[in-house]
This record gives sequence, C-alpha cells and structure tokens, in this order.
Amino acid sequence: MVAIWNNQKQDYFPRIKEGNVYKITDFKIMPAQKKFRPVKKDISLSFYHKTKVEPMEDNGLIPKYKFDLTSFEVARTLLWDTTNFIDIMGMVKDVSSLETTSKGSKKLDVLLVDDRNHDMVISLWEEKATHFMESMAPLQDAAVFVIITGLLAKQYSGNSIILSSGDPTKCYFNLDYDPLKELMGNIQAITGHSSTSLPPPTKKRFVSTEDNIIADATIQTILDAQLPDDKKVMRFVCEATIVDISKYDGWYYNSCPTCPRTIRFEHGNLYCDECTKETGDYVQRYKITVHVKDDTAKTTFTLFNKEAQRLIGAPIQTIIAEIGQDKITSDIPVLVKNVKGKKCVFEVKVTIFNLDGREGYTVARLSEVTDQPPSTSNPPETLMDSPRKKKKLA
Repeated sequence: MVAIWNNQKQDYFPRIKEGNVYKITDFKIMPAQKKFRPVKKDISLSFYHKTKVEPMEDNGLIPKYKFDLTSFEVARTLLWDTTNFIDIMGMVKDVSSLETTSKGSKKLDVLLVDDRNHDMVISLWEEKATHFMESMAPLQDAAVFVIITGLLAKQYSGNSIILSSGDPTKCYFNLDYDPLKELMGNIQAITGHSSTSLPPPTKKRFVSTEDNIIADATIQTILDAQLPDDKKVMRFVCEATIVDISKYDGWYYNSCPTCPRTIRFEHGNLYCDECTKETGDYVQRYKITVHVKDDTAKTTFTLFNKEAQRLIGAPIQTIIAEIGQDKITSDIPVLVKNVKGKKCVFEVKVTIFNLDGREGYTVARLSEVTDQPPSTSNPPETLMDSPRKKKKLA
C-alpha cells in the first residue's frame, strides 16, 4: 500500500498506471491511516520529494491482480466500519435502472450472488454507476462475474445492509483470476449449469435481497392482497400514474427533529413516543396521499419525506421558505400539485393497517418513468476528497 498526498498527485499519478510494474526507491515507511484503508495493512509506503518511480519490464513474477476479498457474511458484520474498504466478488444477478435520489445523485443498484446462494446489494453512485452500465452493455447475453473494490457497509431506514461505493471503488468484469474462476465453477456445480448456460443479469427497476417482494404487480393485485399468517408486511412493485392529490390529508406533518415520527403536544410540551422524550422543537416533513391508477384499478399511495422530495424535486424547507412558516396551511402548494400526471414504478408495503379498507399504501421506493435518457453530474464530495486526506494506491 502506498500513500500519496493530494499535493503530490500531479507529479505521481500520470506516471503510475494500474497493471504496470515499477521500481520505487527512496520512500518512507509510515503507519497506515486509521480509516478508509484500501487494503488491510498497518503500514504503508509514503512518497516524499526524493521518491523515485521507474517503470520496469513485466517478467510475470508479480501477479497482475491481487484482491483482499471479503465474503458476504463477513461484509454484513462490518456495518458502518470505516477502517478498511471492502472488496467483494459475485455473479451479477440483477441490475436496477439508473435512478436519481432526492438529493439529485445518480444511483445504480446491483444484486450479486455467491456460491452459497447468498446475495448482496451493491449501490454504485455517480460515475461508478455510469461506468458499470457502460461496461455491462456488451456483456448482457451471458453470465457476468465481477469483483468490486472500495466499498463500505451501510444501512438506511431499517432496510437490509448494502455495500456502497466510494471514491476508490473499481469494478473488474470476468477477470482471469483464480478465486473468480473458482466461484464460477462452484455456482455451475450448485445450479447444474455449464459456463455457457448460466443466466445473464436481469434488468429490474429495483433490486433487493428481500424474498417477499412481488414484482410486476397490478393495483388490483395489491387491493386483493391478504397477509399470510407468518408475515407482517408484503411488498409489491407496480407501475401506475398519479391522477390526483388528496386535499383531505394535507401535505406535511410535524415530526421529531431526531427521528421521522410524529410529535404530539402534551400539557404544552412536545413529545416523541419513539425517542421517549420531550423534543423541545419539531420539523416539517412531507406526507402526501396520491390517487393512482393503472389498467386494472385505482387506489391511494402515501409518499413520505424522501420519496416525496424525489418526485417533487425540492425539499420541503424550500416550499415553506417561499410560503412563510407562519402562513403554511393544509392547502396543497403548486409545486406539490405538479406531481399529478407523473407515471412511476412504486414499491409499496401492504400491512395490517391497509386491510381494513383504508388503503393509503406506504411507498418504500419509487422511480419516475421517463423517456428521457439519464444524465450524469459531477460526483458529490466524499470524505476521501478532503484535502487533508491521503489518497491510497493498493
């Protein structure tokens, strides 16, 4: 592992290319940084003004690829651990559509499967997402095996643990690499497929490790759903058009500043039942009930803050600032009304709450259906972009 300071990149990056062999002299041995290590080492080489980098002939003695691979099971135990970046490998099972988050970032979800039939969602952001899509384009007709490096384990809103890309993330497709070939052989043995008959990746709107999601559902299917005795929630993915916004349900609610739960007023004080304490203040969050329809039926979906903001295109604070905090009412603002007519793919949850006829199914995720090609934008700054951080080359 080599540490190169940001102010040295202009000198060294043009001279060092992945896959080439170099002779490096006059360097320092330093303790590795405590966080965001690309490899699991406690020391690193540190370049300084006397360091020399000379290209050498590749005699084949140094392996072209070397990864510190982590299993899916171990990766899940590293939730929010930022000591080391995670390298993972698997067969690509599903690839989502490129979506735009409520903050305007581009995201692509990839579902990988290993030789124990375990799966893991990888979330690729910005140029990592677009590069993955471009690399996958010529590989769509056959099974794809990939190694993805530079990941961190994260979890949002109580969903499953996923691995998320960062600045050092790279994707390597169908490498001639022994562990990857072993994975392919094991999956062939388990499934009974030959190397040429393994299934290619499936294109989906959303990918998930959840086993209770019913894809390509209709609204009528959702309306007719009954919860099995062993399940408290079922999830459905359907495509529908927003035809109206309920004027009887308002468009926001007053929530705890710490969590998204509704606050209640008690004896002149603000109280959060989830946090079990007085909050002292509150914030407004979106809660919008929309009427939707498809070719089979009509119903109502409920959009909460993140998904509502994604569809509206502005945070609720922007709308409140325009109206004025002391002038907001339950009347639906024009910007919120603009979601009428939009066609989306919705992932909705059906719980016991919905089975008494009140509907209002909660939207867990959505993706607007558009004929416009996706655009790319500059990646957001991450911790690895800080001018005080080192850049690492494994």
